[in-house]
Amino acid sequence: MALRNLLADGGTNAAVAWAILAFLFAVAVAEAALGSFLWAGFAVVAALVAAVPPLAARDPSVMLPWWLLAVVAIPPVVEPFEPLTKVAAYFAVAALALSVAVDLHAFTAARMSRRFAVAFVVLTTMAVAGVWTTVRGLADLYFGASFFRGPNDLMWDLVVSSAVGVLGGLGFERYFYRADHGGVRGLSPRGDGE
Repeated sequence: MALRNLLADGGTNAAVAWAILAFLFAVAVAEAALGSFLWAGFAVVAALVAAVPPLAARDPSVMLPWWLLAVVAIPPVVEPFEPLTKVAAYFAVAALALSVAVDLHAFTAARMSRRFAVAFVVLTTMAVAGVWTTVRGLADLYFGASFFRGPNDLMWDLVVSSAVGVLGGLGFERYFYRADHGGVRGLSPRGDGE
């Protein structure tokens, strides 16, 4: 199955995807107004990645699957429930990595096999988590922030992010498997069925 086939050009998918895209922009504005520039930046990047397919295809009905965008949009929704925020954020990073892989594959000369795309999702999730954990650890050390209660907290953060990256990769692999065997429908914007 081509990664490009994850793009759907249907009315229902497009309507829900556009609603999620609008939600992401609203979250970006609200988070920026509250001074939470990390989440505001994440929401803007996610919205821009989601906007690539309709802009590149010049067709507002060509969108990433709504469920993929919903996973990306979960962190702001669960933000008040602190234990869930961290896990949701890593799942959102995994979904965003898959969105980037689909956009690259569909609209550039870059080509990825589905296994490479899954590996890309896992490694990107782990890399982003590692950088983010390092930044927060340095903030604790040099600025007196209280992101971690100790080294165990920091290590568990890395373990959770790695586990979520692997789970996200396995989930996407399962989705690709179902798509290859007729369980999921998807359309290619170029119509070449690659």
